[in-house]
Amino acid sequence: MDFQSGVELVCQLPHEYPAVCPVVFTRAPNMSRASHSSLSEALQDFILGLDHGEICLYSIIDWIQEHLVNYESCDNSEQGTLNRLEKLKLEEDSIFTRLWIYSHHIYSKFKRRDIIDWAQELKLSGFSLPGKPGVVCVEGYSRAVDDYWHRLRRLNWKKLAVKEREEKDIGDACIDGFRKFAGFEEKVFDVRGGKGREYHMDLGMLYDFLKEHGSAHIFQMYFGVEGKYNAT
Repeated sequence: MDFQSGVELVCQLPHEYPAVCPVVFTRAPNMSRASHSSLSEALQDFILGLDHGEICLYSIIDWIQEHLVNYESCDNSEQGTLNRLEKLKLEEDSIFTRLWIYSHHIYSKFKRRDIIDWAQELKLSGFSLPGKPGVVCVEGYSRAVDDYWHRLRRLNWKKLAVKEREEKDIGDACIDGFRKFAGFEEKVFDVRGGKGREYHMDLGMLYDFLKEHGSAHIFQMYFGVEGKYNAT
């Protein structure tokens, strides 16, 4: 849904809705990073305070319509003295960020879809590894990476944590020279079945993949043991 101010509201309804709160976030390309962050945090606080089991989309839309002007006014007062070029310079993102995310498991086909779609939408590279445990790596400009993490952690997880955050100020250099991965994809390594819907990946193949991309040290961080290279 688009508001007249240029703020876009994106809603994703889980199958359990309204028993489970919807995943909601905003896009505001014309709003400063600080104001948009404040708006997002206040919106999430409002959603968390809603009664579970109630149909809440209209309440969320009403809240945004009522409160959006406060963040736009703050934005205008802070940026009013800047001309367009100065504002664009202020909003430039020169920080390259790579997140290594751990999940207790990733089985849901809907989560797997969102993990891929959001990364591609935000122009992030990396990979995801479904199964138990689940691994997600995303890399790109810091603002897009933070947006991705914000969306991801709003989903329902048994456990989700950032294992490592790598950052580097790259100035106006081409970001592609700092990426370890080309594009974003889901990786599947020799799936082995377990109890129920559980399945596990071949960790030796995962280690090989990480080593090929200059990230072998990540294996021990996730699994607590050193990996072994599989000779072919």
